[in-house]
Amino acid sequence: MGKKPSQHRIEASALRKLLHVDQDWLDAHFEEIHVTRSKGGAVKSPKGAYMYNRLKAIDALKRDDPDKYKVFQAEDEERKRRQREAQKRQRQEMERIRREQEEARQRAIQRREHAMQVVPASHAAMDPVGFYAKYRRPGRRFILHVGPTNSGKTHDALEALRTAGSGAYLAPLRLLALEVGETLRESGVPCSIITGEEQSLMAGAMHVAETVELADLTQSYDVAVIDEAQMMADPDRGGAWTRAILGLDAPIIHVCTSPNAVPLLRKLIDWCGDRMEIVRHERQTPLTVEDEPFDGTPQQGDAIIAFSRKQVIATAAALEDKGITTSVIYGALPWSARRFEAKRFRTGESKVLVATDAIGMGLNLPIRRIVFSETVKYDGYSERPLTGDEVKQIAGRAGRLGMFDQGLVTGMDGKSTQWLKTKLDEPYAPLPFISLAFPRELGMDIDANLTDILTAWSKAPTPDPIMHREDLSNAMLAADLTEETESELDLHLYRVQELGLAFTTANLDNEHDYQEFNDLLYGLENMNEPGWTHDMLPNPDDESDWHEMFGILPDSLRYLEYRLHSLGIRYSFAKAMDLMDSTMTEQFRQTRERLELEVIEKVSGSKNALVERRVQRAPRRSYDDYWYDNDYDNYDDDFEVTKPITESSRRA
Repeated sequence: MGKKPSQHRIEASALRKLLHVDQDWLDAHFEEIHVTRSKGGAVKSPKGAYMYNRLKAIDALKRDDPDKYKVFQAEDEERKRRQREAQKRQRQEMERIRREQEEARQRAIQRREHAMQVVPASHAAMDPVGFYAKYRRPGRRFILHVGPTNSGKTHDALEALRTAGSGAYLAPLRLLALEVGETLRESGVPCSIITGEEQSLMAGAMHVAETVELADLTQSYDVAVIDEAQMMADPDRGGAWTRAILGLDAPIIHVCTSPNAVPLLRKLIDWCGDRMEIVRHERQTPLTVEDEPFDGTPQQGDAIIAFSRKQVIATAAALEDKGITTSVIYGALPWSARRFEAKRFRTGESKVLVATDAIGMGLNLPIRRIVFSETVKYDGYSERPLTGDEVKQIAGRAGRLGMFDQGLVTGMDGKSTQWLKTKLDEPYAPLPFISLAFPRELGMDIDANLTDILTAWSKAPTPDPIMHREDLSNAMLAADLTEETESELDLHLYRVQELGLAFTTANLDNEHDYQEFNDLLYGLENMNEPGWTHDMLPNPDDESDWHEMFGILPDSLRYLEYRLHSLGIRYSFAKAMDLMDSTMTEQFRQTRERLELEVIEKVSGSKNALVERRVQRAPRRSYDDYWYDNDYDNYDDDFEVTKPITESSRRA
């Protein structure tokens, strides 16, 4: 199949440079070489410049000016030669990285049996309930606010928090921590806000709103609120909720959850010897599955749900072709962009919202109807049908109290619409397990290689089949790479630094993340010399490397998202290594803000401009292949480690 004509379009400035011609030459050949629409009329770029057909221009040059054509031909051959060489070098480099990854994995496997002999199974691994007893007070009272989405359970829990003398709100997402903290402040309650990136501390504040991973178990509160507790079954982040339930020091703890989490919450609370009561919350507006499937014509207040970034953008572009304004929300979109797109939808600037299930938590939106464009999703492991609980969580966003009398739900055809009705009518399925997070405190207390500690903890049996340990394969590989680098470069890192590096935001199964993390580690060479700075981190005295990576904004939305992902890896690395000072923190903030503003400008503009019509260079695989769509944020998932860096925390 031949290339599409759109792939040969080029603006005047680029064409003049390519062919070494001037504007007069372009004007003279305009009728022959400019791009026209199928119905007539010249095609222009978004900036208003005429678009030319590169192949037709080359043919015209070959015919009219053979000498210039020979110059172009020679330069074109040289460009192709350099491109072939660059591609060859890239293939060789990727092969080297893959070999290193495999070698690192093999080293980790060989050490597992050794680890079980070197490090006894810890008290934390064998008895997590007992391990956290040193933090929690006896006789806690849990109040479970149980209900579906849009039932007001979080509102009621926050009312109790607002009237308490001191308290903590533990959020599933950075955005929710920010919103609740701001709401408490507006109601006259001094409240500090702490997330992975922001720390907005108020002098004398007795309340804190923070992401659940950052819960400080050494702090006492009068009241605590744990939101979205059904997340304790999430294999990646669920351990943070379990840790909070087992360890929070507060006499009264409000837990907001869907009904399917109640049996396991009851078990956890009973194991702790605490009391619990249940407050049932009903949905405040009815949720109705429409008799007819979606007819292809969106209405004001519709939210069309897809399950990949690519499908969201393609759907929004198709609607744009029909003259329908849209907002888009998906997991890889930074929170500032999500809030901006949500505001456009909320104010009516856009008629329709096209989103993944990233709208399931964290955003209050005026959704009248949820339209499921598909009923299967990729969950990071495989493609599967939506569960009944997922359908309820997403569909429940429709018909918010005070905005609509009811919420509506439909599918793309009669079969899927009936399937959705069945899923909404079926009872909640009880959660099958709870996740256990590796206690960061454990890594501080045992004098052994961190890789061995992680391996021993992950291998130890749990006291009950419902407890599933978090997958530490990424952390063990990161710890192994860190220890190998320490040995090779003769470094002696503090244990708290090794822990921070082990739980990097980099996904080491991804070649680019692996290479970035490895380069960051090797950038620590000479770190003990006076005046040392890391080449890959902000440096106020020499910003050339930083500017090369982050100073020039890329044209592609995909690359902007990738840059933000890379920025998050570097941020977590600098934080783990205790390299952050006020200047570096501000440079990270400014860089992220610039990238996010550019993302906002792109997603709020033409959706057709976001559709990728040709294969991009690195990252070579699909962004959706690397980071499946979810709500997580590179700045959300740092667990609190309360011990400071001291000589006693340095490895032997």
